[in-house]
Amino acid sequence: MYDTEVDRPQELHRGRFLAVLIEAGAVMLAVATVAWAGARLWVLLEQPFAVDDVLRLAGLVIAGLAAALGLAGLGELVRTAGQPPAAAMIDGRYGRDGGQSDAARLNDAMRELGDLLREVRDISLLNEPQRQARLDYQCAQWIGRLEEQVPDLLRQHDWVKARALVQEARLRFPHVKNWLTLEDQVEQARAAVEARDVESAHRQVDEFIKLGAWDRVADVVQELVARHPSSVRAIELQRRIAREQDKIDTDQRARLMAQAQAAANNKEWPTALGLAQQLIARYPRSTEADALRAQMATLRENAEIYQRQQMELSIREHIRRHDYQSALRMAQDLIERYPNSPQANALRGQVGKLLERVTT
Repeated sequence: MYDTEVDRPQELHRGRFLAVLIEAGAVMLAVATVAWAGARLWVLLEQPFAVDDVLRLAGLVIAGLAAALGLAGLGELVRTAGQPPAAAMIDGRYGRDGGQSDAARLNDAMRELGDLLREVRDISLLNEPQRQARLDYQCAQWIGRLEEQVPDLLRQHDWVKARALVQEARLRFPHVKNWLTLEDQVEQARAAVEARDVESAHRQVDEFIKLGAWDRVADVVQELVARHPSSVRAIELQRRIAREQDKIDTDQRARLMAQAQAAANNKEWPTALGLAQQLIARYPRSTEADALRAQMATLRENAEIYQRQQMELSIREHIRRHDYQSALRMAQDLIERYPNSPQANALRGQVGKLLERVTT
């Protein structure tokens, strides 16, 4: 069932009101955090204090401000969650399913925010040895996961993902030396397969070039470079294919341009127009295409004149052979296709005579 138009404004109003309350709470929490931190700092300065006291205070301030920021984001999410999609509002399709989707999205955001705040709180309450122990535990978990995932990815020849996982772990825990070992495993496995992959790619490329299947050539090279992005041989093959493709494209453009020019010189205007259109479609950014675009209007006009003249000659030939039915049909076609042409104006006075010949 769908919500009625009467219920919808009430829901939007409640959503905006709730968003305002949450955002106001965020502001109050931020102000209270800063005020409490100032008062607490004043107390600490009036008596001897330990470094842990300052760190704990800083952690609590960060947690309070993070909570305030999270509440502000939650308020904005509540505000936008109450708005139906624009297409649904236009079509009148916003209903209970859309509301449930918004509620689920809101619950997910609140759960994620709660997890983040709890993590910030937990870290802020730890002393330095406890933080280090927590970091070591998380690092050990990462190492364990990667020692399982990386070999699986290597067996699948997914070097890119394996390397990305190791690099991400290295950024999170730069002091750990295990990442060097895993990176060496990735590189050794990749190098062991690289020679075979490059050789296979060379064979496939040569076969596809003989067949003129340049799209397949591009696919093979792209896949090879994706599997071995740092391979010198793969990059060299990619550059070689690019050079050959450029040379072929240059030759093709020159050939089409020469054929179009020859057709124009021979007054074969439809052929010249077709070749020009083919060149522009295949190589739209080339200098040849730019030159032909400036001549397309003339080519089209000449091709149309040529077509009308050929139709006129055919009509005369049909009349000479006393094939008045075909002559009449072609004359009517010419008048319909080119009503303002000189041939059409001349044929209008002859259509009646042709019709008489056909009916007699």
